[in-house]
Amino acid sequence: SLHFTHSLARRLAQRLCEMKRAGTARKMTRGVLRTTLAALFISVGSWIIIGFFAFIYSFLFTIGISPLTKLQFSATFRLLNVINNVLTPWVLIAAFSKV
Repeated sequence: SLHFTHSLARRLAQRLCEMKRAGTARKMTRGVLRTTLAALFISVGSWIIIGFFAFIYSFLFTIGISPLTKLQFSATFRLLNVINNVLTPWVLIAAFSKV
């Protein structure tokens, strides 16, 4: 009877310890996922700018003329840069609102 009670208490303690570790692992996994998604969304603006330059330069190399005038290019690049600069802090605020 005493051995059974001791064994039961030990199993219960082991189970509680496992559940605690699982909760910590879940929190850590959730944190890693949130950080990864925040980094992904922060870099989206940069990838849009890179895609814009890839489009312009591929157009220049294949056809030989620019698809945009200098004024259009400047305005588009500034707009993409503004989107990138505005997107970054809002993603950080949304991803890490409790910090």
